[in-house]
Amino acid sequence: IELVLEDIPEWNPARPNLDEVKIASLRARNVVQQLLSFSRKSEQQKIPLKLGSVIEESIKLLRASIPSNIEIKTDIQDTQTRIKADSTQIQQILINLCTNAAHAMEENGGVLRLALKQKEINEPIESLNNKIPVGTYMHLMICDTGKGIPKKIMDKIFDPYFTTKDVGKGSGLGLSIVHGIVTNHDGGILIQSEPEKGTDIEILFPVDQSKHIAKH
Repeated sequence: IELVLEDIPEWNPARPNLDEVKIASLRARNVVQQLLSFSRKSEQQKIPLKLGSVIEESIKLLRASIPSNIEIKTDIQDTQTRIKADSTQIQQILINLCTNAAHAMEENGGVLRLALKQKEINEPIESLNNKIPVGTYMHLMICDTGKGIPKKIMDKIFDPYFTTKDVGKGSGLGLSIVHGIVTNHDGGILIQSEPEKGTDIEILFPVDQSKHIAKH
């Protein structure tokens, strides 16, 4: 399509149609990529990375796409501790969750808060996707002051294609992608939400214990 467009002048009535075909093709590519992320069970390219740094980089990208009536607050208490992860997929989690939060607040505005700290889990936790064993974790919180999630749909939010958004505002894959990526990173998801009061999403990633090996 791109090669054809190079040969079609601007005045040609076929050009707008070809532009639409190109846009639709790119959207289809993105949906396929998300489906692959959701269904893939193989190991990703996981390397030790500083989660705090990835979050700070992602926030810069998100600020440009989130409406100005939504304030972003951050509380990144740990920028040095590493987790073993695929940085692209971690960014995908942040983009999906923050975009969802922004949609929940777009009518009246609000506050999007991201917090990160290290947390010790002293007793196993049953999260929404995994049983979290005792250990040291990076604890990520993404909180909004939006519409919240009704209790009657809470058990459906991770289902592929389930969405409460209007047509054209989402594929229904966002939380499914988050579920798949966090699970593949041996992490856990916890959600608290009240209608009209907002939603708090907690994600726990195990700390990479190999970081101390090569100090000297």
